Amino acid sequence: MRFWTSLFLGWLAISLGCKLFESKPPSPLDEKPSWLDEAFTDPRAGLMWLQLQKPPSHEPSPSAQVSLFFGTAKKLPQDEATCEALAQKKTLPFPLERLHIRIDQEVPPPPIALCLKTSTHLETHWVEENPKDPYKEDPSLPPLINYARLCAREVMEIPSLNCLDGYEIPITEGGSQASFKAPVKTCDRPAFLGQDGGQCITGGRLLVIESYDLDVEAMMICRRYVERELENPFFDDIGIIAHRRSTGATCFFQMPNEKRLATNLPSPLRAEDKPEDFWLSPKATAERKCLNCHDSDPFIWSPYLAQLPYTPGSALGPYQAIGEAFKNLDPQGIDTVPQSPCTLCHRIGANVTCESYLSWMTGRERPPGMSQESFARASAITMPPDHGFATKEAFEARHGSALTALQKCCQNPKASGCQKTSLSPSGS
Repeated sequence: MRFWTSLFLGWLAISLGCKLFESKPPSPLDEKPSWLDEAFTDPRAGLMWLQLQKPPSHEPSPSAQVSLFFGTAKKLPQDEATCEALAQKKTLPFPLERLHIRIDQEVPPPPIALCLKTSTHLETHWVEENPKDPYKEDPSLPPLINYARLCAREVMEIPSLNCLDGYEIPITEGGSQASFKAPVKTCDRPAFLGQDGGQCITGGRLLVIESYDLDVEAMMICRRYVERELENPFFDDIGIIAHRRSTGATCFFQMPNEKRLATNLPSPLRAEDKPEDFWLSPKATAERKCLNCHDSDPFIWSPYLAQLPYTPGSALGPYQAIGEAFKNLDPQGIDTVPQSPCTLCHRIGANVTCESYLSWMTGRERPPGMSQESFARASAITMPPDHGFATKEAFEARHGSALTALQKCCQNPKASGCQKTSLSPSGS
């Protein structure tokens, strides 16, 4: 009996040893969970959308990258070499939990072979055409929802939002914080927008909308036209701007100017939430002439908003409002010939920037709502930021001639030494 037991145990040991010897470390292609959460392509538009989700167990460094290889293939790549042989490559930093990617660089017709590669991970997928395009125009839906679908296709999906999640925009007078209980009529950094009730109402908010897309910037501003407690959930004017840097595509959403609860704003994409009861139609929004003020780029840099920890950075890229309602709104820029030193960092829009912002931000005219004491200081000059001049006279001695030349071109863009150009990719 002992002999047969020993023989059995010996056979078992040999068998297990062979199995362990024959087993191989798992291929990177077998790693789970996948980084890819969703992917589809639209061959008519030559676009591909990807949504990546960082696996919970993966903790990339701040400098981590994910490489995307894609192209046509007869069979799905099975290793790094066949992935790198695909026609297209895109490398992105990936410090986020999620990442949305819209690719329009020579996207082939489906099916598309796709590889995702990091320093420790490789996976491959087929990307097919989405049989039910979630962004397709539907004539049975209100114009607002179809506009939101166009925005989702070209820029990003606008989610449900809460104004109270945004940064509070400070209002100070002489450096002291104003409040609902201590309101002020004039202030150090007033809002540029003409507001019922004045430019120094406290409690305004700016929310940076998370797009999970490194090519997109989006913000929502929530304004008050009467003083309320800081955490009061009602606001009087709410606007959203979403912008894709690489293409210039920009969408605008606006509510009517009236008191409304703003802690659960409906997504303009979700028909079941009846967003048309909250947001203006695209036509009504366009009729407010957003691009008259937003004439240099999608986001207005102002001392009022520059107090916050985040300011947008799309000062020189392409810029165009998308959608049928906005088709006649072509932003124009003004410059001198040769180029003004002022436009090396940003543009000068031909409308309100020329009419007002240029003088307000260089200390030549007092903005509505700014206190006389604040206007008298060199700090009233806010462009360029941190200019370092102790007095307005010193600033004028250095930049006055360039500023005057720009203002003359604003008044007469066809004059000698002036030029007016379209900022949109399709403009002339």
